[in-house]
Amino acid sequence: MMPATFARALRPAIAMRRILTLLAASFTFTAALAADPPKPAAPTKKTPLMTREELRDCMARQDRVRSQTDATLQAKTELDAQKAEIARQEQAVKDELPTLDRTSADAVNAYNAKVQAREKLIDDYNARGQAFNASVEALQNERTAYAKTCDNRRFDEVDEAAIKKGK
Repeated sequence: MMPATFARALRPAIAMRRILTLLAASFTFTAALAADPPKPAAPTKKTPLMTREELRDCMARQDRVRSQTDATLQAKTELDAQKAEIARQEQAVKDELPTLDRTSADAVNAYNAKVQAREKLIDDYNARGQAFNASVEALQNERTAYAKTCDNRRFDEVDEAAIKKGK
């Protein structure tokens, strides 16, 4: 091929390369627009120290959160045990039904008493579950309040030591 013919043959390839470069640049620009705008830098201004009373309140709130968390975990353990007992009784009642002597009134009454005891346990479980849900919600509210007023706040360690000593 002659040099001029060779150059004409390369023109479509060069044009295609330019198009692909422009497409890549436009995708990069579009992705940059779709991304969240950069957030401004956090102010470097320090927050004021908590007063001793604020620190005392925050420490008390933190203790309440810990005790409520422990109580909630204990209640959950008890609810799980009660749920397992309900499942065990359910299986026992199901297993007993095929062998039940339906001609004996005493056997039928005993079976019905077991069913009623299981239903009472279910009702108790549901009531305790509602109370548990309320306590979990209260715990979440207390955690949120602690995070809002106390978390990441500066305090004087001398004040903390004084509060722990009882002053």
